[in-house]
Amino acid sequence: MLKLLDLAPKFGSFFPVTLNGSFEKRIELLDAVIGNIDMLFERHDWGGTENIRQEIYQFTSFSLSLAQAAGANGPTSPGQFARIVSHAFGVTRRLFGVLKSASRRPKKSDRRAAVTYWLMKSEPNDYSIDNLKRDRKEPWDGIRNYQARNMIRDDMKVGDQALFYHSSCKVPGVVGIMTIASEAYPDPTQFDPSDKHFDEKSNPEDPRWLLVDVEFERKLDRSITLKELKDHPGLGDFKLNQRGNRLSIFPVDEKHWDLVLSLE
Repeated sequence: MLKLLDLAPKFGSFFPVTLNGSFEKRIELLDAVIGNIDMLFERHDWGGTENIRQEIYQFTSFSLSLAQAAGANGPTSPGQFARIVSHAFGVTRRLFGVLKSASRRPKKSDRRAAVTYWLMKSEPNDYSIDNLKRDRKEPWDGIRNYQARNMIRDDMKVGDQALFYHSSCKVPGVVGIMTIASEAYPDPTQFDPSDKHFDEKSNPEDPRWLLVDVEFERKLDRSITLKELKDHPGLGDFKLNQRGNRLSIFPVDEKHWDLVLSLE
């Protein structure tokens, strides 16, 4: 009978695992492997090419061995065996595609080092620069935008600096400077039914929303207003001034950071 490993000589070094159990159970296990690919794609800290290579080998070895066992020990109808083979090679192609991309992708530390400045918006009626000056350190909660959440999770690091921006007020503008004081962690307000940021669909075992702590550095001598920022010729490509940009958190180029603060 045709063996799956015979169809893939480059995987011949993988030691096949003997699997027992029903045909349906083996299908479920293989589907679980495929489902877990998303975790691999979501992972940003690759830890070096060799680490991810080992993980991919483990995934691939398991999926191929599972497919072989299902084909050898389970029902042998052409349709059933074809389904197993299709699953296994789908896993393999995608995983090795990740490996190929990872070998060319900058390490997380390199990507993160390039982003050290941020702008973070808060409505002063909810939380102002004076509140942060009083509290000194505070969780920056309430982020409910996936793009902003991803930046908090993947790109912010302890020691980064951020412009504190008053938004949705009579005179919006940059009013202070703060420092990112923690790595990202789950935002507890998503689980509090009494909080306006409560999210009933967020699972405590896999939290949807994250936050970082911020620490007060200083309040600017004066507010640098949105009108000033929009009118300045050197800030035409500043993200805050770009049409359609409604993010409450975004990175700031060093040249823009220096220019904004020079207006103080």
